[in-house]
Amino acid sequence: MPFPLVISALSAAIPSHAPDRAADAAPIPMVLIDDQLRARPIGLLRLSASAEGRRAELSFLEAAPRAASGAAPGVSTLPLSQVLALVAPAWVIDPLSSSPPAPALVPSLLPALAPPVPPQRTAEEVIKEIEAIGALPTHAPAKPGADQPQPAAAPAPPPLTSFRPWVRLTDGQRFVGLPARIVDDAQPAPAKPDDGQTLLWLHNRLGMMRLPIESIARIALGPITPLPADDAATGDVVILANGDRIPGFVDAISDSVTISPPKPAGKPAAPPQPTVVSLDQVAEIRLSNPPEPLRGGVAWTSDGSVIAASKIELDAAARRASLVGSALGTPADKPARPAGASLDIADIRAVAPEAMSLSPLSSIPIADQRAWPGREAFDPVIIAPTSPVIGSMLGADDIVLPGPMSVTWTLPEGATRLAAYLVLEERSWAWGDCEVIFALAGPDGTERVLSRSRLNAAAPVAAVNLETSPRASLIVKVDPGEHGPIQDRVVIRHALVRLEPGSKPAAKQARPR
Repeated sequence: MPFPLVISALSAAIPSHAPDRAADAAPIPMVLIDDQLRARPIGLLRLSASAEGRRAELSFLEAAPRAASGAAPGVSTLPLSQVLALVAPAWVIDPLSSSPPAPALVPSLLPALAPPVPPQRTAEEVIKEIEAIGALPTHAPAKPGADQPQPAAAPAPPPLTSFRPWVRLTDGQRFVGLPARIVDDAQPAPAKPDDGQTLLWLHNRLGMMRLPIESIARIALGPITPLPADDAATGDVVILANGDRIPGFVDAISDSVTISPPKPAGKPAAPPQPTVVSLDQVAEIRLSNPPEPLRGGVAWTSDGSVIAASKIELDAAARRASLVGSALGTPADKPARPAGASLDIADIRAVAPEAMSLSPLSSIPIADQRAWPGREAFDPVIIAPTSPVIGSMLGADDIVLPGPMSVTWTLPEGATRLAAYLVLEERSWAWGDCEVIFALAGPDGTERVLSRSRLNAAAPVAAVNLETSPRASLIVKVDPGEHGPIQDRVVIRHALVRLEPGSKPAAKQARPR
């Protein structure tokens, strides 16, 4: 049953049989991702579903072919069962050049429906931005003195070019804010710490949040160098602002962090003593809590937060967005969610009516990666957010294949389709020329080629939309072209896997000590 997502654009609803009134609407420029993972720009009018799910329909304006002749776009409708997500116009990728976007890649909308699609950053620009962020000092929130009032909420977020602390839960929700380490006695009882087992977090829009450490995957308090991929699998890790790492088991988080050392082999002469460090000295905490699926409706916001809600309302006329309730409920072992929050509609980057219908390819573990035949050494795959500051829409991080190689994923249960953009980085246009092959491998090891895409300076972007099979091995190969393996650096961007309804998530396990 779809959750009650409501997106309305007008105080007076536009009937689907009255396309002549489309010009009176105030549509929201967005990209519609349908149940076949096809992405097309639209002007959103209304998306509504009753709580009983008896009526679920999307109404929107679309640049039909007749728009080229000057005719006004008509109102189209689509059942909510055919809507996987709505994202900002930047989801559609242009050829990463200063020239106008190719019509085949970025379908044009009427100027009244959408602003120009902003140019996409190359990985080189992302790396420079990461380096610039890493050079910024880490500012821990100062402890207020006796003459300083206790802040009632987190301060306004800084500009998007600077780092802001955030916490990510095991289900993928992400909240930008600050740890509320100082709690006055006058605060309500639910806001008081619970022996270090509950993180108190202040979000600029959602207010005070109580997050049990069993539900937390990562706390980023300052910019640091990324951890090796295998560090997160060995247990908890605390990274200090000076770069030192303390592995072990995080017992408590409050004004300080308590870390028990890893269990030594054999029987120690004396029990090892835990390490206690002030939270002011911590840049990041990674907890090895097992991941959980992101359920229900989800909104991605402009500050980088990812918020699950049982009901989302967008009003284009009032330019407001409302997040109501929680799809996960508020049992004792779950972080409590606010009853509701109101945002400016410009703060919404993406919404997904049912998050369990989509899985970013970047979130699926890589089963195998190896060099192109004939090459002994290779650089491994890089997983990086589209924006190092606010993350990736729909959680679809960039997958960077640094050169000719083969990468294998085991697709999850219920996987039926995959869509992505393949991008040859602009810095590789001089000599880069390669073929990207998508294939499925059967149990006997035989491969079935799904697509072949040639990338070079003349055609640096290609889109794929492929039918897949559950639990099959997806193989992506980068084969060198005319100029050999030079500068064949490919980015798989906005890669999504569609999951059929009813796919059962894995049972949650306890964090290993």
